[in-house]
Amino acid sequence: MIDTDHLEHHDNTRCQINFDVDELHEFLTADNTNILWKEYQQFELPEFIRAALDQCQPVERVDRYVIFTDGSSQTCHKHKPPLWIAENDISDSWAFAVFAEQYGTHPGELSTLEFLGWSCQSILYDLTAEHSIGTSRIGSDASETEALFWAGLWRLSCNNEVPTVFVSDSRLVGDQAAGRCGSTIKRSKTCLTTI
Repeated sequence: MIDTDHLEHHDNTRCQINFDVDELHEFLTADNTNILWKEYQQFELPEFIRAALDQCQPVERVDRYVIFTDGSSQTCHKHKPPLWIAENDISDSWAFAVFAEQYGTHPGELSTLEFLGWSCQSILYDLTAEHSIGTSRIGSDASETEALFWAGLWRLSCNNEVPTVFVSDSRLVGDQAAGRCGSTIKRSKTCLTTI
C-alpha cells in the first residue's frame, strides 16, 4: 500500500503530518504476525464459537481480511477516576480477532476462513505513556473506539491493498469510522443514521 523505499519529506502539502520517515518505514516493514495470539483452546468459549474456530483452515491466498472488534466496560466504575481503577480494580478493555478469507473459485462455492489470531488489552489511561491514544474516561464507547483503533493500526501495519471489513457491534464506533459522527460526539440523532 505504501512504498517504503520511496518515502520522502514534502514541505508543500495540503495536510502536513509530522512523522519520522524511519519510524514509519520500521512500522510498515515490521513482522506483525507475532502480535496476534492464535490459541483459544484453553478458554471456556461458547460451543458455537469454538466450533466455528475449529472449522477454520489455512488459505492459499488472502482475498479479504475480516476483523471483529469489541470493547468491554465496567459500567459500575463509570464515575470513578480511570487511573485509580486501572491500578486497583478491573479496568475497561478491548479486543479484536482477525480472519483471512479466500473466496470460493466457483459461483455458489463458500469462502474459506483462516483464523489469524486475536489481541486484547486493558485500556491505558496514562495520557503521558507513549502508546496512549488519549482515552481518559471509562465507558463502552471509549473501549469500542480503542478496539477499532488498535485493529486498524494492526491492519495498517500489514501494508498491503487487501480489502478489509471491520465488524463492530457498536453503531457509534461504526458511524465514527464511516465519518458520520465525530469521535468526541456522544450518541445523538445525527450519529444514529441507518447504515
